[in-house]
Amino acid sequence: MGNPCESRYFAFVLLMLLVTPCPSGSQIIKNKTLTIGGIFPMSGSWAGGEGCLPAVQMALSDVNNQTDILPEYKLEMDSDDSQCKPGLGTKVLYKLLYNKPTKLLVLCGCSIVSTFVAQAAKMWKLVVLSYGGSSPALSNRERFPTFFRTHPSGTLHNPIRLKVFKKFNWKRISTIQETQELFTSTIEDLEKRVKREGMDIVVRQSFLTDPTNAVRNLRRQDARIIVGVFYEDMARRVFCQTAQQFTERLDKMLNTSDTSLITGYPEAPLAYDAVWAMAFAFHKAAAKLGERGMQLEDFDYNNEEITDAIYSAMNSTKFLGISGNVAFTAKGDRIAWTQVEQFISKSHSRLD
Repeated sequence: MGNPCESRYFAFVLLMLLVTPCPSGSQIIKNKTLTIGGIFPMSGSWAGGEGCLPAVQMALSDVNNQTDILPEYKLEMDSDDSQCKPGLGTKVLYKLLYNKPTKLLVLCGCSIVSTFVAQAAKMWKLVVLSYGGSSPALSNRERFPTFFRTHPSGTLHNPIRLKVFKKFNWKRISTIQETQELFTSTIEDLEKRVKREGMDIVVRQSFLTDPTNAVRNLRRQDARIIVGVFYEDMARRVFCQTAQQFTERLDKMLNTSDTSLITGYPEAPLAYDAVWAMAFAFHKAAAKLGERGMQLEDFDYNNEEITDAIYSAMNSTKFLGISGNVAFTAKGDRIAWTQVEQFISKSHSRLD
């Protein structure tokens, strides 16, 4: 019986021989060419082409350097930018189709472009492979008979969302979405799932280009558990729209081109939120005092009952401010998260 270590070594060497690309000096004769089309969003709502185009080019090079994969063929690609816009993406498709050579397959990314491209491509019996299309609608084989994707469907996360809701016993869910088929179908799938579990989506908000009113409505209706689905550019507008307006207004008031010269500028959001904390506390205290026939303006430095009402209201105040979530401990301290990150030998880990 042979040495087991030698057997494992032989298997390892064999595996390396199978997967290692041929050295650059090897003679690889591939005298036939297959051309594919590439549609990449290099800008726009999801500029995924910035990272995906180089990866595709690298993969094409690696495949062409293999002798055991398409040994007679070299793969080439004609590509253009869709800007993640369906109209432009469709125009790029037609350009690829009507310009020689014939394209054997089309790669595309960005769900909204993939939807239009895949729907049109079936007229040319053309297979479409998406590296970035996550819309659940793309799973419809009748509508997209020649479509494939390496990106998972957008509904993939809904079962996970549901488990989180159940773990914390959340029953009333709110949603905010960008008005795109990708996000609409994702939310529709989520709604079916939560209903089966006895939960409700009580507030639904959507927006096309400006999330201001949708965010305002969520706040007005006191939405607490919110599922948001949108592209990256809109995500920044949803999460930072209150903060962006604050910065613009403050900078205009300060009338300076160099805010680093303004002492206290980094703490300005904390001051802004302090006023809102005060306003929320006063509002809550006024309601409680009104039940007892009292008013905030009755305070005279001796009325402990009004002081106690304001203290109690401040102690229970919670809201999302410019500086983040605002809430207080029993000691009156701001409740805040601390995130610690470390880099060791170029690897990154996070300790919460």
